[in-house]
Amino acid sequence: MQISTKQFFASQLASMADSQSKIGRLQQEISTGKKLIQPSDDPSAYAKVSALKQSEASSVQYNRNMSVAKQRLSQEENALSEACNAAIRLRELSIAGASDTYGPSDRQTLATEMRQVSEQLASVANITDSNGDYLFSGFQSKVKPFVLDEHGVIQFNGDSGRREIEIAKGVRTASSSSGAEIFMQVRLPNGQQSESIFDIVKAAADALEAGESSKDYVDKMKAALNHFTVYQTIAGSRLQKVESVQQLGENSVASGKIMRAGMEDANIEQLATDMQHSLLLLNASQTTFSRISQLSLFNYMK
Repeated sequence: MQISTKQFFASQLASMADSQSKIGRLQQEISTGKKLIQPSDDPSAYAKVSALKQSEASSVQYNRNMSVAKQRLSQEENALSEACNAAIRLRELSIAGASDTYGPSDRQTLATEMRQVSEQLASVANITDSNGDYLFSGFQSKVKPFVLDEHGVIQFNGDSGRREIEIAKGVRTASSSSGAEIFMQVRLPNGQQSESIFDIVKAAADALEAGESSKDYVDKMKAALNHFTVYQTIAGSRLQKVESVQQLGENSVASGKIMRAGMEDANIEQLATDMQHSLLLLNASQTTFSRISQLSLFNYMK
């Protein structure tokens, strides 16, 4: 089969254009470091890479949420540790006040310390997080939850809400418990109605100041300690949950990045080799084409 000069020229020009296009693509991959640049390169892989990128972007927000949750739960755990220490001291004072060896002046001293511990406990219950939000005020985060009224009684001004944070898709956790359930609803023994720790302390201190025994409050102080311990355990469990979810998220993101790199990233060394080879072929084609295009019948007749 004979090929006309016109067909030959067209074929050679098309071949060189393809080579230049290939070289341009190689240059683009080398400059970007990516072999997957647009959806048409590999629609299936491009869709997977896009999904992985979206997952990575979501993980950034979840990490922010987990940082907030960890900070608040750590604060709560520490606050409840202080509350437990306060309850231990209050129980010691109530045991001392129940002894017949303590006279009126001694009991007055015990009552004074009880009130001081109660004030410290109120200070702990009014702590704020890094944003200035009260930790134990429920949903009313800007309202100071525990305030001493004109009668010397500590009142709760928050609500019973638990602020929750989403730490992963479909996974939420409370970032703290409400002060109402921690400080105002101490579970008492023998089926007694729950009571505010501040009311318990005030009643015990009032009894001691009146020269009475505080033996009726020993079990209540122990119940308060147990109550705070339960909530300290709850805070610790929530914190552990956040840390576990965070670790799983980090592992998932790391695996996703490796998978994405395999589909998206270019092999620069291989590209450089392909580029050199393509340039040599193009150069050879151009040289050959240039020489052949100059040939004519007169060249052969010389």
